[in-house]
Amino acid sequence: MRLLLLVLFTASLGVALLSAPPRASAQDPDLGVSFRLAVDTDGDGIAACSTTGGPSTCTLRRDSQFGVDVFLDSLPPELSEYGGFEVELRGSGGIISGEGAVAWPDGICIAEDRNQGPGKPHRFGCSVMNFGERSTYVGLMATGFFRCTGDGMVHQEFAELADPSGQGYSLEGSTLDIRCLPPGDANCDNTANTLDATLILQYHARLIPNLACLSVADVNADGRVNSIDAYLLLFFTASPILPLPPP
Repeated sequence: MRLLLLVLFTASLGVALLSAPPRASAQDPDLGVSFRLAVDTDGDGIAACSTTGGPSTCTLRRDSQFGVDVFLDSLPPELSEYGGFEVELRGSGGIISGEGAVAWPDGICIAEDRNQGPGKPHRFGCSVMNFGERSTYVGLMATGFFRCTGDGMVHQEFAELADPSGQGYSLEGSTLDIRCLPPGDANCDNTANTLDATLILQYHARLIPNLACLSVADVNADGRVNSIDAYLLLFFTASPILPLPPP
């Protein structure tokens, strides 16, 4: 009797393993599925860094808040529709999580960010339902906001879509590297000083074509890098007691 039960258990385990949904890379071209993380620092729709295409490292102003957008770019051929999703974003190092927002418009369940407070991971999604409408939506799924207090990373710990039968289709995680530099650090050496002010003046005068860390050279955060930023940097460098303007 025990032998018979062991055989039946082994056979059922084999069937379960064969029928389990495949685990795919988050950007696996053969399976046609793509979950993408992206950071748009200036709202122009162009990612400053992304896990697919372009740089995978973002250079941001220290103590600034930034959003990490989670996109579902495509579905695998065998999954034409789905009933729910789960995505977890986690900051590490000096990257501290804040609020989050869900953009997913479909599904019978209400998707939400089950973030448990500052420093806790974002957990986007909803409980999978085996009935009701199905989604074919691809696009922006959610945005997790973080604060850049020091260098670190944002990890997509996992992402999962639920097929119509309720089974999860799991995708491997991906990572964005985040550098957090002081305002005015035009040469990316983690220090804002008179050398950076000189580079900013040279850039404004078009004596040099670019700055190594243009995104943090805007000291007063007005969307422009010019002589005013150099002046402010020189002023606050000479008066270290006074803080630089907030992000």
